Amino acid sequence: MFQHFFQFRMKKQIKEKMIQYSFLPCKYLEALHTECLTTISADKVTIWGLEAERLQEELGRLLGKGRVNTDVKVEKYKLFERINYVLKRIRVFHQYLIDYAVQLPEANYKLFVGLVEAVSYVARLFFQGMTAFYEEYDQALMELDQLENQYEETIEKINDFKYPTSNSQKKWDPTAPKEILGTSLRDIVQAILLAGEKVSHMINAFNY
Repeated sequence: MFQHFFQFRMKKQIKEKMIQYSFLPCKYLEALHTECLTTISADKVTIWGLEAERLQEELGRLLGKGRVNTDVKVEKYKLFERINYVLKRIRVFHQYLIDYAVQLPEANYKLFVGLVEAVSYVARLFFQGMTAFYEEYDQALMELDQLENQYEETIEKINDFKYPTSNSQKKWDPTAPKEILGTSLRDIVQAILLAGEKVSHMINAFNY
């Protein structure tokens, strides 16, 4: 009886922490978007960074405990790692933002700020999919389909930002601020898509 209660309590804790953790990419990116708009370092960026570290430690501990179905446990841990990777790419982008954003011409900077907002929206769709994952599977799949569609649109916008048609003859420069920032945003949105695909896989494989 006690063992059953312990497993139920731990499962509930993992659910709560996973939902919270899946929200962090969105909140982190929204804080960075605000920082881009105001050009003032936002306290929330630091707050969400610290929250990510705390939840990463707690979830790592929880996922390492308990006697649960091995396949389910493995897939949950893989999802946890994919969210970790999203946050890692966001931290890299944050440093690039500090180093290179000020070097963008004004017109490019406005486009860049719009891209940060677009990527944060993709992250929000992932969070909505994760929330629905624990409540209504059909709704979760709808959210994740929307995430995939938004991913395609955002990648197209990033490519337009990096390679505008008007500069099609211009030599590619991998060290250009626009290239570095655009590639970093692309890495984030690709990492979010991979996390979303893992959620879809879990729904289809285990019929949660």
